[in-house]
Amino acid sequence: MTTIIVVNIVSAVISEIATASRQIWSFARDDGFPFSDFLKKVSPGWNIPLNAVVVNFVFGVAISLINLGSSVALGAIVSLTLASLLSSYMLSIGCMFLKRIRGEPLPPAALPLGRWGLAINGVALAFLTAFFIFCFFPTTRLVDASTMNWNSAMFGGITMFATTWYLVGGHKKYRPPVDIQNRKL
Repeated sequence: MTTIIVVNIVSAVISEIATASRQIWSFARDDGFPFSDFLKKVSPGWNIPLNAVVVNFVFGVAISLINLGSSVALGAIVSLTLASLLSSYMLSIGCMFLKRIRGEPLPPAALPLGRWGLAINGVALAFLTAFFIFCFFPTTRLVDASTMNWNSAMFGGITMFATTWYLVGGHKKYRPPVDIQNRKL
């Protein structure tokens, strides 16, 4: 029984590393990351973004090792993934909601929401906003360093770092995928 669980976990980890490294590579290809020149290199002969794979693997191992030192720190990182996921959903749904309010044309979709789209997007935003706010709350009433939800400090710090990086120099280098797709060959 243990073998089945281990095989499933190993398979999931391999899939995560492959997926995340390709996402890192595609964002680096558009010069959207610090150190993009290093991350966007594709290894000749292997045809994989080996630098992105190695960076992803090293960060994954480092995050896993945090649990050896502090389960509170690992809990904060896991909580940060929830806030990041919710914020990405809110951003994409919010853009669609704004387009619907402004009456702008929407991109083609496989499953369009039709006339219910504005209402569905509004309900989704309300639901996500409530969960986003509550994911920053501590889990207990009496808060100390070990029960504090450090998610707000980490999310705020990462958001400030990313915003500062973009404003200082990232906006000069970053090329959105639409610009790359529409370029003349």
